Amino acid sequence: MSNDNVDFDRVAVNTRKTVKIRLENLREVNCEWWFYNPAPASASTGNEKKKEIENFSVYPLSGMLLPGQRSTIDVMFIPNSDKPFT
Repeated sequence: MSNDNVDFDRVAVNTRKTVKIRLENLREVNCEWWFYNPAPASASTGNEKKKEIENFSVYPLSGMLLPGQRSTIDVMFIPNSDKPFT
């Protein structure tokens, strides 16, 4: 990926904002991809981060791109409070 962050800008509490991401396979081999949510770095922030990830969803969660093929992924965010999400 050329960018490892998704910027949702401002989103009103309890409303959904969808950002579309385009994946493109520029190689000569098939590319299998999937959404992966790594575990939080420490136990003290684990519960807070787990709750934050519940505000996000990705569709589709996985796929296969043939050489030269493109696909659009929807990343959705629904904030449940007015605190900053990072």
